[in-house]
Amino acid sequence: MDLRDAQIARVVLFGDPLRGLPLVAIAEDKVMEICAKGDPICRGGLDISAHLSYAADANSAASFLAEAVTGKH
Repeated sequence: MDLRDAQIARVVLFGDPLRGLPLVAIAEDKVMEICAKGDPICRGGLDISAHLSYAADANSAASFLAEAVTGKH
């Protein structure tokens, strides 16, 4: 699927193994990357429980996404 920036309101990435690489054709301000301290997948850490901890970030991720719908920045 070929999505363009205008078709995407916001994106949240949790524990992304490609952390730091830009998403092609999506404006940087539409992307929230969440990578827990010690996460071996996105940060090269040694704590697998860090990669399993992203439920704690659900509210901030949801707020970021909701701002695109409500227009609040």
